[in-house]
Amino acid sequence: MFSEGCESFKAKASAAGLTDDQWKQMTAYSACVFNNCGNFRSFGDTKFVPEFDLETFTKFVKASGAYGTHKEQIDNIMDKISKEIYSEEDPLYRIGFKDENNGCNSYYSSNITKAEAKMIDDWCQEIDVSPLNTRLLKTGEKDYEMKIASSMSDANVTKYLKKYTKEDGTTLTLTACDFKSFMESMVESFKKATEYTRDEN
Repeated sequence: MFSEGCESFKAKASAAGLTDDQWKQMTAYSACVFNNCGNFRSFGDTKFVPEFDLETFTKFVKASGAYGTHKEQIDNIMDKISKEIYSEEDPLYRIGFKDENNGCNSYYSSNITKAEAKMIDDWCQEIDVSPLNTRLLKTGEKDYEMKIASSMSDANVTKYLKKYTKEDGTTLTLTACDFKSFMESMVESFKKATEYTRDEN
């Protein structure tokens, strides 16, 4: 929403009937989201919510220039996240595991326990695979899939992209290209950024 610039966005919000106090509340909330890379506190892992209601939040969204050009996409996103933005009830209020603190997260599917996550993490160390930038899904009683965020998937280059099996029958399948389009965009941006770098380092 702020991509058009704060002054332009503020003018449109004011024209939509939003007050200066609400604007301050919106910018404060947005700054917290940017600073914490999400709407959960970096320390404490609990959620913070806007100071105004969902109706006001929606007015800000609809007042933005982005809404004018991407209405369908933004409406679709808002339908999916509006409850989560404001919910202060477990498991949506805190980051964690359901079996530990009745929390939620985006790194593990909701049916994974803390012990299972630790087991997979230890397994990754054994097979020399980093679990960073991944999501872990439990697809069966003893079956897991680790999805790696990347712009490409080539088992000839990344030979660890395969299925692993423990003696007890537990399986772990490593796949790539999670968030593929986003990662491709990042790669292209990095390539363009190199045009302005001082040297090869």
